[in-house]
Amino acid sequence: MGSIYHVVSVEDDGGIFDLIEATLRSLPVKCHHARTGQEALRVIPEIKPDVVVLDIGLPDIRGWEVLDLLNAMDEHPDVLVLSALVEGGRPLTRGKAIIDKVMTKPFIPAELRHNVSELLGLG
Repeated sequence: MGSIYHVVSVEDDGGIFDLIEATLRSLPVKCHHARTGQEALRVIPEIKPDVVVLDIGLPDIRGWEVLDLLNAMDEHPDVLVLSALVEGGRPLTRGKAIIDKVMTKPFIPAELRHNVSELLGLG
């Protein structure tokens, strides 16, 4: 049996999380949901995910603060920013943030599946 990868989706919209989870169902992943930035700051170090799908516009703290935590981790996960807060396919950047992939909302599910698969090294 192959490996199961862990993906944390930091997304305040439950409907979008459900779409992300359904989109990734064909991959060997377990999706975890953090609804707020504070929840993400708590669960990401516990789960140690392989990939984080990160919205920048969160209701409590900005996604940039979550990104700061990820970048400070010894072995940080790959980060796919999935947000409406992008310009021309690039996120509104801050500092030397490490971002592996960027997608805009609304998103094409097949593109999300492809990008997460690529980050996991699945092809």
